[in-house]
Amino acid sequence: MLPETARIFLETSSIRGVGKVFKTQSPLLSRMWGIFVLGSTSFLFYSVFKITLDYLQYDVNIQTYQEIDDETPFPAVSICNNQPFSVNAYQRWSNNKACRRRSLTSTFASKP
Repeated sequence: MLPETARIFLETSSIRGVGKVFKTQSPLLSRMWGIFVLGSTSFLFYSVFKITLDYLQYDVNIQTYQEIDDETPFPAVSICNNQPFSVNAYQRWSNNKACRRRSLTSTFASKP
């Protein structure tokens, strides 16, 4: 029915169930494995097709609403003065007196 090279390929294939279609001694089990493999492969192609169609449609769901005359609680705006450096650290950094990464690396590397 199949050429010898195709039969050997299918018997030694790592695709789940394909080898069992040809290696199983019982014709009933062989047919059941064949139906299972064909059904699984068909479902795979159908799922990939549906997912691809859903992706290509690019449906976007956006819900927006606008509240007019909404009372804003006091204070409407808060300003946070969060300085990452102190004034002293900023002055040292601008005068190039701050520790640099290389000097820290060499300092820690030289300690035993």
